[in-house]
Amino acid sequence: MYTRAVAAFRASGSIHPVCPTHQKFAKLCVVKDTMKDNYGRPFFVCSERKNPCKFWQWGDVFEGPRPLCQHGMVCCERKVKKDGPNQNRLFYCCPKDDSCGFFEWKQQGPRVTNTGIVLFSNPLPYQYMIEETGETFNSSKSNTKEAYDEFRRFGLTSELDKIDLLS
Repeated sequence: MYTRAVAAFRASGSIHPVCPTHQKFAKLCVVKDTMKDNYGRPFFVCSERKNPCKFWQWGDVFEGPRPLCQHGMVCCERKVKKDGPNQNRLFYCCPKDDSCGFFEWKQQGPRVTNTGIVLFSNPLPYQYMIEETGETFNSSKSNTKEAYDEFRRFGLTSELDKIDLLS
């Protein structure tokens, strides 16, 4: 199960996340409860043993690198809580208590998840889902980022659409 989780993470195209509080690589874990919908799915948590922070991130969802603040540290991701037009919008800021004042809005790119293999088709394409919209698409690419880039380029939902387009 752990090797499948590592393969899923590598196929996502993400870089290995760094815990912004401790500035260490996060620890890769796997959902082990067979009663959960996400059984076998990889995720990352803070790797600090004595005083772990609340860092947590899915391992099979493409997530780009976080920027560095003026201290040279990986930034924290926060959400605007105040009422207004930016409520719930994500941003990056300095992780230190004596902040350097770094601030940057997070780009609102879609989060794409590999939901499995489409059976009874040749070749076997992978099925992906865009988490924000729930829209699904198929691709022969096993890398989540490459599959989404292909989807954006062609805007097609299946291999049959590509065949129809080419003929």
